[in-house]
Amino acid sequence: MMLEVVNLKKYYNGNQAVIKAVDKVDFVVEQKQFVCIIGKSGSGKSTLLNLLAGLEIPAEGEVNINGINIYKLSKDDLTKFRRRHIGFIFQNFNLLPMLNVMENIILPLSLDNKIPDEEYLKQMIELLAIEDKVDEFPSTLSGGQQQRVAIARALVIKPTILFADEPTGNLDKKTGEEVISLLQSVAKQLNQTIVMVTHDLDIANKADRVITLEDGKIIEDRIL
Repeated sequence: MMLEVVNLKKYYNGNQAVIKAVDKVDFVVEQKQFVCIIGKSGSGKSTLLNLLAGLEIPAEGEVNINGINIYKLSKDDLTKFRRRHIGFIFQNFNLLPMLNVMENIILPLSLDNKIPDEEYLKQMIELLAIEDKVDEFPSTLSGGQQQRVAIARALVIKPTILFADEPTGNLDKKTGEEVISLLQSVAKQLNQTIVMVTHDLDIANKADRVITLEDGKIIEDRIL
């Protein structure tokens, strides 16, 4: 298994009661699987994704990625683990405006003092159809093109697992569908395991599996 989630909990103190953002969640994701987590606003899906990626600390439970319980790592080791094993695609792209496309893509490797695999980099850039954009800056790109660059940046480290938080949220429907098709191609051609959060059922149904959250709990888990 690539990802194992065991009794995961994340609680917050509200004004009048404890808010159970993620409440006793258990599931397993196999290698090369493309999984969508879906739910209404406030269902806990983004909090869950942040817990899976090591961006938030759970109240209780385990997240095992490729057999490693990430919350048993020290803070420094967790940072290194995320940098080397976890790709993350954000809704808002999070590209650095002062860097060109290629510099944005290889940034995670630069931060780790690693040299890009040129053959893999070329394959990935061609797959995402941005080979003619590598010298441009984010401000000159459309939203869809920026998200393609963000996908490339997440993939450049050859992550053990790729997480995506509403990657089509800031895109029009047509561009959003193109981005999801690209993620499908990435999962297949690069043998990538992907866990994505979305509120759009049409998009979710393009995955291999859909997990539905409600009030922090899994209420449905179906294979497509």
